Order: sequence, then structure tokens, then C-alpha cells
Amino acid sequence: MPRDGSGVYSVPANTEGVSGQPVSSARYNAFLADLVAALNAPLPVTAGGTGVTSLTGFTTNITTTGTVTGSSVVATSDAALKENAFDISGALEALMTIKGRIYNRIGRKEAEAGTFAQDWLHMPGVVGETEDGVLTVNPTAQIAYIIEAIKELRGAICDLASKR
Repeated sequence: MPRDGSGVYSVPANTEGVSGQPVSSARYNAFLADLVAALNAPLPVTAGGTGVTSLTGFTTNITTTGTVTGSSVVATSDAALKENAFDISGALEALMTIKGRIYNRIGRKEAEAGTFAQDWLHMPGVVGETEDGVLTVNPTAQIAYIIEAIKELRGAICDLASKR
């Protein structure tokens, strides 16, 4: 079914039944009307549409090249869901290799601040990869390294202070 400029589906030209033509039944017209109504109705995210207000129980990845905006983003982090946990060590040294950068994405003019995924490759759990081979970063994992680096800095500061 074709969409108009605003993304709304409409009945294709010359598909409605016309008197004297082979397909001219009211049943066919009703089917087309129902189909148009169904296609214009809000669809769940998993079907590529809009209209949902919650992704509870959502188990499929969401991929976008745009900006995701919301009032909060949460991730499950319950220890009951995890195994084989160990403490991060050497976080400060690892973070010293990361460069904060200003850049613009190819094809866009707006400046952004951030890091390159390639800089994080040596830190387990931070970098992933899309099916297309594009590297991704996990902000929760980045925060874990930053937290541990702050603790290392605090320890170094306390050691220096105690030597005074």
C-alpha cells in the first residue's frame, strides 16, 4: 500500500471496485477499507510502527541512526541476574588511553562530544558490534570503569595526604 508524504497509508489508485469492472464487489471495497484502517492504526514497535508507551518485556534489539529521547533510561542490574562477577582492576590506567573528542558524524553538521569505540576495545564488556560490523559502546560498562578509576584516584590522594 502506498504512503502519502506524512506516512499515512491510502488505497492505491484504481484498486477500488468500479461498477462494470471485473472486481467491483462491495466485499472487495470493504476489505480495502479495513486494510487501510489496520495499516493506519498504531503498531507495536516490534512491527516497526508507533503508538506504544512501554517496552516492558521487549526482547528484541532497537536500532536507530537518530536520537533516542526520553525522561529516563533504565537497565536491569540485579545481582541475581549475574554470574562470574569479578572486580575491575587497573581502571585508571585503562582510562588514561581514552581520548575525549569533538567531532561530527559523517553527513551531519552538528558537533558532538564523545569517544571512539576503538579506544575502549581493551576493556572487557564495553565494546560490541552490530550485524553490519559497526562498533558500539555500552555506557553502563563505561561508567563501571570510571567508578573504579575514581576509587583508585581517591586511594592515591589519601596516600599522599597521609604522607604529609
